Amino acid sequence: MKEEMKILLLVLVCTTAVITSNAQNKLSALLELGGPGILSINAEYAVFQKENYQVNLRAGFGYVPSSIAESISIPVGGNFVYRLKNRHHIEAGMVVAYTEGFPRVTSYIGENVTFEGSALYVSPSIGYRYEP
Repeated sequence: MKEEMKILLLVLVCTTAVITSNAQNKLSALLELGGPGILSINAEYAVFQKENYQVNLRAGFGYVPSSIAESISIPVGGNFVYRLKNRHHIEAGMVVAYTEGFPRVTSYIGENVTFEGSALYVSPSIGYRYEP
């Protein structure tokens, strides 16, 4: 459990995103490193916008390379973005990711058994967003 918490903390700290958006800032494309997949591409749509905040829905596709534990994921979720200054924002959100192929270890009659399959994972996020 302690090792899992270290990995989760590392993923939360190392999550970065590159964001491009259209002129109305309603639809954005994100290339994300960290989060629900080690590498993921997402689309984010602003469903509600006010002067200092917005609420977004997002969906995408994630991939974890075979050197770590080859798997794919489909993250779906939302976030709340609050503007601090012109380009500086605070973001908090939640994603549920369907994951296929990620190896898991479980205990069965006193022995550890490794298997691959599908699962749902919840991935909360909080962080800083800079939008040029």
